[in-house]
Amino acid sequence: MIFCGGNMSVLDNILTRRDQLRMSLDDWDRYNSFPRPTSESLLAIEYFRSIDTPFEIIEVIASEAISSNHTSNEFVLSMLVQSASHSPLEVDFGHGKFLRGNAPGLFVFGDLRQPHSLQGIGPFNSIQLSLDVDVLQDRIRELTGHTNISLDRLHAQAFEDDILKAMVGQLMGLCRSGYHREQTAGPSRVDKALDQIGIRLANLAKLDVPELTDSDKLQPISIRRVLEYIHTYFDQKLSRNQLAAIAQVTPSHFSRLFHSSVGVAPKQYILRLRIREARRLLKDCPDLAITDISQRLGFIDTPHFSREFQRQTGVSPAAYRRHV
Repeated sequence: MIFCGGNMSVLDNILTRRDQLRMSLDDWDRYNSFPRPTSESLLAIEYFRSIDTPFEIIEVIASEAISSNHTSNEFVLSMLVQSASHSPLEVDFGHGKFLRGNAPGLFVFGDLRQPHSLQGIGPFNSIQLSLDVDVLQDRIRELTGHTNISLDRLHAQAFEDDILKAMVGQLMGLCRSGYHREQTAGPSRVDKALDQIGIRLANLAKLDVPELTDSDKLQPISIRRVLEYIHTYFDQKLSRNQLAAIAQVTPSHFSRLFHSSVGVAPKQYILRLRIREARRLLKDCPDLAITDISQRLGFIDTPHFSREFQRQTGVSPAAYRRHV
């Protein structure tokens, strides 16, 4: 990371968000079911539950991964909002271990009927949606007409999907507006949002891609080394050959294995780190020229930097600086 006079960071953003989530942890039913070391890792929460439709959605800040031996008849869909961790999260939902990187928007989808574990140091800010297995499966069958839809493929890797991200955000927005308590003769807005999420999960699970095996993923120690190297040198030119050598795989297979392990392509992962650092520099270093930021972060030139920044944030670097 490039440092200057300011100290704003993802960690600061997470701590700010922690102060905004004001619901009592003690009033959350699941909180008391966690063993003490696990419950102490929870820092803040906002939660919504519907009686009519068995689901719960929460936004949570945790200092480390929340893992429990407790099983339940639920699926859990977890979307990373932001993470200040420099190491990936190790996840196992009973279909083999995999790693979830720290890029915002990454999903993991687990079956809590199986023994499961999550290991990693945060802090993490995430949104988690818990759904009754039988209700979700029955609803997907009813909506799609398919009788044998398996969601198992989604339990074995982290993944990214902008449509699903928007749907989860919409559901959380509806709940924050009180629509999870809405009484209607027909399906409520929350019911419709849940139906959309169920259909999207079914579509993602049915994607026509080869099933992954252990050999189709980077080993945890390899991906950890690669991610540590990327986080250290993301402002420099990083070639596929370099990263493949660190992972100890051939360059021709590296990009596919990285994507299968982390959920995004290596080029996109590096770009997100650069844009995140650019946002920090634009905010905290007002005297640092945009051209200098572009050069420091390894972009080809300033126009290239400006195009990528606007593509990722929706505004130009100059406009972002004016409004932060």
